[in-house]
Amino acid sequence: MRLATPEEWAEACRVKDQWGPWRFKENLVLINDAEYDIDLEKINSNSEMLDWIFQVSHKRQDIYCVKSFVNALDDIFGPQRNCCSWGQDKSFSGSKLAKEYRSKLKAQRQKTRSYLKPSLRFKILHRDHYRCQTCGASAASGADLHVDHILPISKGGTNEESNLRVLCSECNIGRGNRYDT
Repeated sequence: MRLATPEEWAEACRVKDQWGPWRFKENLVLINDAEYDIDLEKINSNSEMLDWIFQVSHKRQDIYCVKSFVNALDDIFGPQRNCCSWGQDKSFSGSKLAKEYRSKLKAQRQKTRSYLKPSLRFKILHRDHYRCQTCGASAASGADLHVDHILPISKGGTNEESNLRVLCSECNIGRGNRYDT
């Protein structure tokens, strides 16, 4: 049996917001291409969870869609841990479990956002000649320089070089999370 690489393990442990065609939304709804809007706060028993699984499996004969849906419920609710134990139903709150999952997702996004390798930060500063790309202020003139995301992480931006630039603290802080074209 082959052991998972650290990268494979990290991916397996990652909190997801999408399983195949299913997406977890911030308002605690699981959606599928406008075909379903499932309010996770209203699923408070194993029977309600099974009702949804049966409804999806009968309407969608696509096994991939059904399997993806079951994986989403498994990740969000953790049914073996939170909903049942050796055939015995446990009471649970779909609202509480979905909110906990949303919190984990937000924490993961924040963690992903905050990490910018020092070597990449240096590379961007060097590329932009240690000058603010908006006002031209430089470190030599005493400006506090930041490496900024052109398309903010909160709007889907990444840590790719093409999405990074140098801004002074005044230009960066005044910008907030707006997308400047």
